[in-house]
This record gives sequence, C-alpha cells and structure tokens, in this order.
Amino acid sequence: MPTSAHPPHPAEGLPGVALLQHLRPELVLRQHISIAGVFGPLIFQTSDRRILVPSGFTLDSSGRWSEHELLSGKPRSQFGGPGLKGGSFDIVFNSRWGVRPRAMLALLNIIVETGQHFHLIIGGRPVGRNSFYIPNTSETWDVVYNGGELARAKINITIKEYR
Repeated sequence: MPTSAHPPHPAEGLPGVALLQHLRPELVLRQHISIAGVFGPLIFQTSDRRILVPSGFTLDSSGRWSEHELLSGKPRSQFGGPGLKGGSFDIVFNSRWGVRPRAMLALLNIIVETGQHFHLIIGGRPVGRNSFYIPNTSETWDVVYNGGELARAKINITIKEYR
C-alpha cells in the first residue's frame, strides 16, 4: 500500500463552514453562508449579505526538462523533476454584494508587495501540497461614483507555487 511523502494539510477534507470555522472562527455568524474556498485573508463565500467568489480559475502544471546537445545526432532529453504550479483567477468586488472594493484591492496590494504566501483551499481541499504567492495582479475599476467612491472593480490574480 503506497504512502504519501507529505502529511495531509490540517484543513483537508473540511467542508465549507467547518473549514471557515477551523481557519477563522470569529467570522462564522449565524447566517446562511456557503464557503467556496479560502486563500489567506480572502474567504470565497456566498451568503445573504456577501458574495465573493473567484471565476475563470486556471492552474498550470509543468515538468523541468533539459536538452543535451550531441556532436552528431539529435539532442538527448532529460527530465529534471516537476516544475512549480501556477495559475490565475478573477474576482469581482462589488459594493452591492457586500464587498468594499477599494479595501479589498488595498489588501491584495499589501499581500503582493510584502511577499505573503498562503495555502489555496477550494471546496474544502487544498490545491496542491504547497502554498502559493501572488507575483502580480491586474485591476480594472468598472464603476466609480460621483465623489470617487469605487463601487465595482475586477482583479486578475496570478498565483505561483511557493517552495
């Protein structure tokens, strides 16, 4: 029977609200709340008060390969091991959905500029064995009200596996 070289992540197998209660118990209120996932301080959720969910999620895997040139003949390929996972996803921050767009963008900016990394958990299960960092983001301000209040923004978040 094969065994895993890595122990399970402490939150592995916990469903939505139980996962949130495990990671951030102070946020569990007596309301109907559905947790889609967690990435550090970002809690992907839907409730009667708040909607914050990722969309367009992509995850890339790769292998590390080298080619060694030969004097006469084709080069030889050599597998060097697995590469780091990477990917991206979008999030819409909408004040009508109970989210403060400017505050969320500022939070993500701090995460990027301080090099923080977190485990990405979707559907109660970690994505990969390692945590991920955000090397860059790209934001679009869709709706700005009179007076400069940002009402709706979209951000594309690029993630890279941290080892």
